[in-house]
Order: sequence, then C-alpha cells, then structure tokens
Amino acid sequence: MRNSSFKRALGYAVSGLTLTSLLSAPAMAQVSQDNEEAAQSSDDADAEQDDNVIVVTALRRGNATSQMDTPLAVSAYGGELLEDQGVTSGFDAVSLAPGVSVTATGSQGSGVTIRGIGAVTGDAPVGYYIDDLPFTRIGQNIQPDLNPYDLERIEVLRGPQGTLFGLGSAGGTVRVVTKDPILGEFSGKGTAALSTTEEGGENYRVQGAVNIPLGDTLALRVSGSYVDWSGYIDRPLAGVEDFNDDYNASVRAKLLWEPSDRFRAVASYWHFESKVGTAFADENFETNPIILFQPTLTDGGFFGDGSKAFTRAENDLFGLKMEYDISDSIVMTSTTSYFEYSTVQDYDFFVIGEFNLDYMQDTISQEITFASTNDGPFNWVAGGMYLDAELTNDTTGLLYFLGVPDPVEIQVVFDERTSEQFAVFGDGSYELVDNLTLTLGARYFEDKRTLSDRTFASFREATFDKLTGRVNLSWTPTPDSLIYANIANGFRSGTFVGEGALATAAANGIDIPAAVQPDEVINYEAGTKVTLLDGDLDLEFAVWMYDWSDNQVFLTFIDAASGQASTGTVNAAEVDGKGFDFAATYRGIPGLNLAFTAGYADVEYVEDVPAAGVVAGDPFFQTPEWTLSGIANYSAPISDTMDAVVNSTITHTTERTDIAVGGRFTSGITTLWNLRAGVKTDDYSVFLTVENLLDDNDTVSQLAALELVGADAIRLRPRTIGVEVNFNF
Repeated sequence: MRNSSFKRALGYAVSGLTLTSLLSAPAMAQVSQDNEEAAQSSDDADAEQDDNVIVVTALRRGNATSQMDTPLAVSAYGGELLEDQGVTSGFDAVSLAPGVSVTATGSQGSGVTIRGIGAVTGDAPVGYYIDDLPFTRIGQNIQPDLNPYDLERIEVLRGPQGTLFGLGSAGGTVRVVTKDPILGEFSGKGTAALSTTEEGGENYRVQGAVNIPLGDTLALRVSGSYVDWSGYIDRPLAGVEDFNDDYNASVRAKLLWEPSDRFRAVASYWHFESKVGTAFADENFETNPIILFQPTLTDGGFFGDGSKAFTRAENDLFGLKMEYDISDSIVMTSTTSYFEYSTVQDYDFFVIGEFNLDYMQDTISQEITFASTNDGPFNWVAGGMYLDAELTNDTTGLLYFLGVPDPVEIQVVFDERTSEQFAVFGDGSYELVDNLTLTLGARYFEDKRTLSDRTFASFREATFDKLTGRVNLSWTPTPDSLIYANIANGFRSGTFVGEGALATAAANGIDIPAAVQPDEVINYEAGTKVTLLDGDLDLEFAVWMYDWSDNQVFLTFIDAASGQASTGTVNAAEVDGKGFDFAATYRGIPGLNLAFTAGYADVEYVEDVPAAGVVAGDPFFQTPEWTLSGIANYSAPISDTMDAVVNSTITHTTERTDIAVGGRFTSGITTLWNLRAGVKTDDYSVFLTVENLLDDNDTVSQLAALELVGADAIRLRPRTIGVEVNFNF
C-alpha cells in the first residue's frame, strides 16, 4: 500500500513538473551585494555571482560553486533573505528546505530530520556546523535553536555526507555560515521588534551588527541579539499562568587578518544562552505535572509551582580558521575550535517527582585540508581531523513520600563519557569527456569512546571505526542544465547502555548489549537542475532511496519487581526509505520573487522490534510523508526613495508518528504561515508582522512513552502580531 502511494506521488511529481514550476519560484537564491563582497573576500573568492545566485561550499573545494552548479541535493538561504522574511529561528530556516522537518521533544532543543533520517537516541544523525566548526555533542540527538541574525547563508545538504563531513552526517549536514568582517568598510545594522501573542503576553527583540575596519589588513565584526518570548501555557492546578516564557541571547565577534593575497585568518568567538519553558499543552494551552497515583510514594497532591519546567543552556564556541595559498592551484586550510556547553533541565512532571538533568561538555577539534583551486579537468580535496570531547551527566531526582514534608533526593545518573576521534578523507573529480565528470570520495574514521559510571563504579571503553565513500557522476548537457547520480553512505557512531538499564534488564531476563554498534545509511540518488526563461526560473528535482542498517532503537521494558519502566538502546531495526525532493524559484516579474519546495518521504521499519513496540511496516520515528514550503517577496516603489514590501513564508507538514511499547502518538497536520508588510528605503524599514497567521494550534510532536503517561503534546505558538523597525548605515 505504501509502495503504491510512493509510485503515485512520484508520477504526480514528474508529470506535474511543468505546472508546478509555473506556481513556484526563487527568493531562496538571493544574496545581497554585501553578501557577494564578503563571499569573494573569503574562500568563495573565485566564485562569480550576481544578485540571483548564491554560492555554496558544500564540495569543500578551494573554489565555491553556485547552488545550481553543485551536483548534490543542497539548499541554501542567504542571510539577507532570512532577515527580510523576519526569520528568528534557525530551525524555521532549515525547515524551508525540501524533505526537512524539525522535531521538538522538550525544552532542551529539537532534532533535525532530513528525508526521514532522525533519532530519539544516540548521537544526532544530521551534522551541524557553525561556519566550519563542528557543533558536536556526545549522545545528544538534539540541537539548540540558533538565532540566524547576521548570517552569510545557511546550507542544508540532503543525503549522507560521510566523506567530506564524516561522523553524524548519515542523513545530511546543516552549515550555518556567519558573515566575515569586510576590510576597509565601516557599516552596521540594527533591528527592534515588539509583538504580542494570543493566550500570552508581550515579546520583544533587539539585534545589531557592526563592521569596524582596523587598518588595511584588519577588520572586526561584532553582532548581538536578545529575544524575549512571553509564555502562553497555563498550569491551572498550580495556579500559574503563562509559565513557559523563553529568552535567547547571543554575541558573536570575528576578527579578520589578511596581510597578503595569499594568507587570511579569522578568529571568532560565539556565545549563546537561552531559557526555554516546556511547550507541552492541550488544545486550551493548559498543562499539569504528571504524577503516578502510587500511595507508597505520593497521593497525587503535588503539582509543582511551575518553577521547574524549563531548560537553561549556555554555549561558547571559539574558532580560528587560517587559509594559505600554497601555490596558484592549491590552498591549505586549518580550522581549530573549542566548544563548551552546559544545560540544566528541570522537570516536575515526570511520573513520581521532580528531575534535574545537568549536562556539561568540552570539545576540542582540529582539521587541516588541502584543496585545488584550478579550473582544469581534475579537482580535489584531502585532509584529516581530530576531535576530543568529554561529557558529564549529573541527573538527580526528588521523590515525594506520604507524611514526609520535604522531598528525598536521589542520584539517578552520574557518569562521564568521552569521545576521541580522528579521520582522514579525500575527494576528487575528473572530467572524463566534455561536460561529464566523475567524482570519487572516501573517508576512514575511528572513534574511541569511554563511559565512567560513578554511580555503579564501573568503566567501559570501545572503539568504533568505519570506511565510507561516495560515487558521483554529473553531466552538464547545456550551460543551464545539470544531471547527476550519486551513491553515498554515512554512519553514526556507537554508544553505551547505562549500568542501571543493564542491571534491570538482566534482573528481568532481558538480554541487551552493553555497547551499541554504529548504524549505517547507504543512499542512492538521481537528480537534475535546470535554469529556464532566460535565467528567471530554476528547477531542481531529485529522487532517492536508502537502506538504513543496524538502526539504533530506543526500547522500554518493565521491571517486574518495582513495576517501573526502564529504557535502553539496541541495534534492532532495518529501515528503508524512498522519496523525492522538488524545488523551484521564479523571478521573472519585476519586484516579485517566489519560491516553492516539496519533499515526499516513505520511510518505514522493515522488521519487527517487539521491545520497542515496532511492527514491520510501521512509519519511522517522527517522519512526515510530505513537507511543503513557500516564500514570496514583493516590492513596488511608492516614491523615489521608498518601496512598499510584502514578505511571506509558509511551511506545511503532515502527520508524524512515534511508537513505544503499549501505544503510539501521531501528531496533527500543521501549517505555519508568517506574513510581513511595510515600507523600505536604503537606510531603514518598518514592518507590521504576523506569525502563525492561521492560528494553527495542532500538535507538532511528542514521544509516545510520554504520551502513554498522560503528557500533553507540543503545539505551535499561537498567533503573534507585532511591529518591527530595521536600520542600516
């Protein structure tokens, strides 16, 4: 049934390609002149572009390529476009790409799913980079929501990127590229916004950036942002209203030194901090703590005061990128980073009391690459990387007993995990005949991991290694068309099962391994990119299928002695996926830019996993069948110096399912439409803004295990109306 659904959808997509393209279009490919200058002053220097072209560095060569000339499934969104559209969430930005969805499972962040490849356990299967610096977290499959202000672009690479980006890129890679300083230019910009949320209160946002020249060879760029969101969810049993207020603040500084045409260095520092309230709510935007009615532990009378239902996080990322032209045809790049993050997650609705989860991680990474910069038939990149990370997990619980006035604190988890990684990789392209190019790539990766469990006084270690590769054949029959086929694989490193889960499983006669092995994705893909109507229309289409072997599955089992649930992870499932991506951009009418994307994914388990409640044929974790997005920008002059502007973005996501023993949760179908209208000059702009115009309050996501004990689902923020003022100099 699902296969026939796929065939019908594929047939509709192919036969309707021309009709769909007439309804779709381009703002996704826009970059400003400032973006052009910044790109040409960096490793993108040899890439020519105009106002309708955005360059990407997905191939990691010395020369960047345009999005339409890159023989991979890649979407790119210019920073100016995101600011014009009023996008204040990095997750909202990546959700514009076809086949990409974001799953929020709590207040600590969200997971990015590309073509159905996402996770609820283990490392994230989608790579995440800030500039060229890896944002890697051990055993964490979620990422914080970064504010996309003052960016060069966001790149979303769909499909395995195991060769050039390695670990954690089994499903794809997200690259957040920030603006570099510009030599010899003093400039700046700022934004102030005020809004109000239905069911909640007032929100405000202040953002700014300044570029400061420091002589002929030095320049500094500093940007900052503070966003405060009001709560909109009540806890009536605790007498608390609008408890889930959020804020995020960030500051970023980049120092450019370019003493010659052959050498440049950029030192960077980025600090991000946030407080996020849990967004679980019913259709009335109400929620309450969940306490099991066990007389020996609680009489159900504790409901909390709303003060322990949030996550606080701090992230600091230091980076140094140096580029040196060894010759006229070879560039060497060194990238060094130090990443430090900490989170404190407080919950007062988990089963029998309050829980406090503290995570702290330090990561040092170093990568060196050599890449060609010539225009000849052979181009290549080769390099190596080293990464050393250490994570501490300190989880405590507060249990409430009848007749005891104060809760009893217990240590639930106290362990340290380390990951020491190294890899060598290479990727080369050769033009076999005119316009026909073959690309081969390979990467060898090794990851030594340890687990020191202080609660159980145990120590374990394991080494995971993998050789990945890709084969790509691309043909450019005309200067405005590209056809490619790509076979690539990616993987996710293994992990450990906690000592507590192992002991409980053994006591109940359940055999689970102490170490979970890596899982692997092999992806087969064919695509085409074409530009029509004298450059006014860009079309992209790709069809794909993959086999995901040894998938790491989150399982739940019941302890016979206590009746409580325990969890673990096993390599238990084979997953098959198939689908297609479509994107179109159109800019043929003066003042009007349009964009449309569509992604179809049929991803399912192909075998039973009883311990996880999975039956063969079940849809894979949190994978929507369809993702659709649209962007529209229109501007018209109303005077010699002022334009009237209307900007709109819309994303549509179909149902997503999570499965656990004893039940499953399926989300609603959601449509998020944001609209902005105002006036704009060269120096300032004023907009009226509406977010979630349709006031869609359907469910977005939830874990089935939490839904089974009565937890509410996560919902979209209600309609929010405001005003925004921008200026630049």
